Amino acid sequence: MLTRRLSLQLLILTLSTVFAQAQVTPEPVTLVPGKPMEREIAGGGSHTYQITLQAGQFMRVVVEQKEINVTLVLATPDGKQLVEMNLTRAGGLESLSEEAAASGDYRLTIRADGAATLAGSYQVRLETRAAATAQDRQRIAAERLLREAKELRTQGRKTAEPAIDKLQQALAVWRELNESTWVAWSLSNIGGANSSLGRYEKALEYDEQALAIYRELKNRAGEGNSLNDLGGVYYRLSRYEKAIEYLEQALVISREVKDRAGEGIALNNLGIANYGMSRYEKAIEYHEQALVISREVNDWDSEARALNSLGIAYRNLGRYEKAIEYYEQALVIHRREKDRAGEGVVLNNISGAYANLNRYEKAIEYLEQGLAIYRELKTRVEKSEL
Repeated sequence: MLTRRLSLQLLILTLSTVFAQAQVTPEPVTLVPGKPMEREIAGGGSHTYQITLQAGQFMRVVVEQKEINVTLVLATPDGKQLVEMNLTRAGGLESLSEEAAASGDYRLTIRADGAATLAGSYQVRLETRAAATAQDRQRIAAERLLREAKELRTQGRKTAEPAIDKLQQALAVWRELNESTWVAWSLSNIGGANSSLGRYEKALEYDEQALAIYRELKNRAGEGNSLNDLGGVYYRLSRYEKAIEYLEQALVISREVKDRAGEGIALNNLGIANYGMSRYEKAIEYHEQALVISREVNDWDSEARALNSLGIAYRNLGRYEKAIEYYEQALVIHRREKDRAGEGVVLNNISGAYANLNRYEKAIEYLEQGLAIYRELKTRVEKSEL
């Protein structure tokens, strides 16, 4: 009995020690200017770095993402978040520049997106200067404009014009600094914003310029993104064969650079382009692949889009119950994320499917919910324009 009791106490002590060690936060690694560091990381993981700066000193962190997308977060010496940067995906570069407002140890956190099954690596390097130059301050301002423009673009059509304005300001700076990568990124996003406003010819103009620069730089990730954008614009112009041509190229590149999120987007877009040509079985094939990837990379927007698109494809095949099954899953996501616009679209689609089943009371129920959301959003837009 005594032996068993001692063994149990020893086991509890051992487990307590292991648990306590697991709770210890690793000390941040010190980043040294001019000494790049490469590390492996899995989805959901994070690494912390220490950057020691004097007031007025300039710093720039450049991260090359390999097979995984990461977010950079910079905190001040007193722990307050200063900047969060995530403009590109796997295969692309992230750049975060700042002028130190106070002396001390700044903390940089590099956080990987996606599920733990995703694995990749990144290279991080630090550049510093004793004092920020005029060009350094231009870079800081241009990066801020890109972050603000990206945030505006997530809000859709209603904020597309202010997003374009910020991107045009940033574009002028990047051209002055001869930063071709960010010139291309700005052009690409101006194209995307114009597309959301229905200015498709204008969008093509900007996307083609971005594509040419990425190809000149041999930036495969950027090239893939531009091809995907062009495919989307050609779809909206009902030029489905042309859309598929570009999207198939984008898919090849996303797989080459192991950009899983980009692969999922290309698959989703290929599905949409195929059902534009009434190839519903082919569309389902693409959307099912996109759905798996969206869940792997934890992209709720792409997941909801894939589910809604599967619903559309099945509805066009006359499989209305199956369509409603997918629509309902998309609806759960939009409601969870408080995406009212997406919720309204799906409610309208569910209404249509119930109408196809001659279940008109159910169709009216969902249609009224969708209509209420439409009126709510219309009121918000009108108020924002006052």
